[in-house]
Amino acid sequence: MAQDHFDRSIFEVVNHKAIALEEHLSTDVIFYNGSIYPQYFRSFRDFVEQVKAKSNRTENAVSVMLMTGGGSAETTERMDAVLRKQYETVNFIVPDIAIPQARYFAWQVIKFIWIMPLR
Repeated sequence: MAQDHFDRSIFEVVNHKAIALEEHLSTDVIFYNGSIYPQYFRSFRDFVEQVKAKSNRTENAVSVMLMTGGGSAETTERMDAVLRKQYETVNFIVPDIAIPQARYFAWQVIKFIWIMPLR
């Protein structure tokens, strides 16, 4: 199924911003927006492995922009293990929404950026 123009436009903007963020942070950047449940694990793992394989960066680091409403603690642990297997340094950027599973990820890192919404 082909993406419509609106979807393509969104992906283009996100990819452009991710590239700028990669340069600023000197890391690979992954954006995860969704629940954390077992049925999403394989796709997540495959995507992380693909990003790492295609990366030309000399730094062995990734920054994960994470927005989640939560999910399974066990799946969170598995996703965390995937990131740590592929990267020496794992950073998290939490723009707004982060309930327990996102905090579990974030508590285990050295560098954590929490962006509070302006209200």
